[in-house]
Amino acid sequence: MQRLFSAFPGGPPGVALLIMRIALSVLLLDGALRPPGPFTSGVAMLAPWTVAIALWIGLFTPVFSAMCVPLVLAICVNGTGEMDLGPVCTILEAAALAMLGPGAYSLDARLFGRRKIIFPRHHESGDE
Repeated sequence: MQRLFSAFPGGPPGVALLIMRIALSVLLLDGALRPPGPFTSGVAMLAPWTVAIALWIGLFTPVFSAMCVPLVLAICVNGTGEMDLGPVCTILEAAALAMLGPGAYSLDARLFGRRKIIFPRHHESGDE
């Protein structure tokens, strides 16, 4: 699983990745909730909400970011024949986030982040 993540930057870059995750999930839900569309009813809403919640908390960020692409494409094919730049920007943001990773402020960082291994000091004592 570690291979999915390049790094878990903190500070301003980590906050920027958190903002990107939130923005992508909001854009995904905004598109999914607009009628007419394939996700405006019942069980079909489960996919966008699952992806959005996973992005909010930063769980398997590259996987769920990549899952945004087919969801947004399904939203684009809503039968109206209209196309705007919103879905294209959402797909580009999803691709960028999938490549950058989740950042330090994510569940991924807690589960798969860098580990510090502390070796116990070996005390040599001749008294025992």
